[in-house]
Amino acid sequence: MLASTLLAEEWVNFYKAYLERNSTELEESIEVLSSRTYALLTSHSSFKARAELLRNGSLILRHETVTGVDFYSNGFAVIKTSSDYDDWRNLKKVTVTDTYYWPAALRTYNLTRQVYVIVMAMNQGNDNPELWWILNQKVDELKEALKVYVSESVTEKPLKIKPSLPPISIEPPKQPIGTLSSSGGSLSTQSTSEAPTTLKPTEVERKTLDPYTQEGILNAGVSVIPVEVTDSFIQYQVVVSMKAKNNVVTDVRISVHGTG
Repeated sequence: MLASTLLAEEWVNFYKAYLERNSTELEESIEVLSSRTYALLTSHSSFKARAELLRNGSLILRHETVTGVDFYSNGFAVIKTSSDYDDWRNLKKVTVTDTYYWPAALRTYNLTRQVYVIVMAMNQGNDNPELWWILNQKVDELKEALKVYVSESVTEKPLKIKPSLPPISIEPPKQPIGTLSSSGGSLSTQSTSEAPTTLKPTEVERKTLDPYTQEGILNAGVSVIPVEVTDSFIQYQVVVSMKAKNNVVTDVRISVHGTG
């Protein structure tokens, strides 16, 4: 089970802004993630993405094109993609076909809209401390909703190369080494297709794209409940609520500072 690789770039950018609590980038990145999610689910055969997936500790980048989107009950979607490139080292044409089984596809889009509304409220001046608590919960739900099952099929075919050698000449070759060309045809070690790129993932990419990374989360909310209000004094209760996830919490200490 993987975090949705077709939305990995947008998801990583949003989560980075979320960790940094950058309100401006939060708004921009969740808007992009939401619009790209909608475009993916309604594209059928026009969506192109830079897929990112973690494999054996490495980050693999691959350009994929959606070839079909089918919906089933309860917001379940099956998305098929294809990517191909020329493997000049082994002289093969490689085609990778992926099928993504996405149980919470429609819920993912719904959650991006919920997060967008929360972030907008915060940026419009709503300083209710419970908003961050709600945001933390929705982001955690969004990470779960983005998880997909992937089935991959790889086919390889020999490259069809028909080089036309230049006529014999005593002149030194003007072509760079590794390339043969003439007006009749060419043989080049450069491919017009983009082969997958392997990189070392950043810490944020590892946290967001690895479905088995379960960080401990402690969501806290504070509310003030008036008990008695008169002309000379106010009596109130401060309620602190906490919810732990992926944590074993035994002792909680709360420090309250203020005057009154």
